Amino acid sequence: MAKQPQPPSTSRWVNPDGTPSLAFLQYMKFVDAVVNGTVGPLVNATSDANAAAAGVPINGLYRNGNAVQIRLT
Repeated sequence: MAKQPQPPSTSRWVNPDGTPSLAFLQYMKFVDAVVNGTVGPLVNATSDANAAAAGVPINGLYRNGNAVQIRLT
């Protein structure tokens, strides 16, 4: 089976004036946090409700076994 090309990105990384877009800046800030260890250690929880009980804020990261999840509720 031939490998299919990936679809084009829907996010703009560069503004029309050549400056970095907000999406790119937010992405790089997150990558920096991961690389510098400010994201972990993550709480282990089986659901958003359990993560909330453990103190994870909405939009905060937690893990369910080996899967990293984002608390939405």
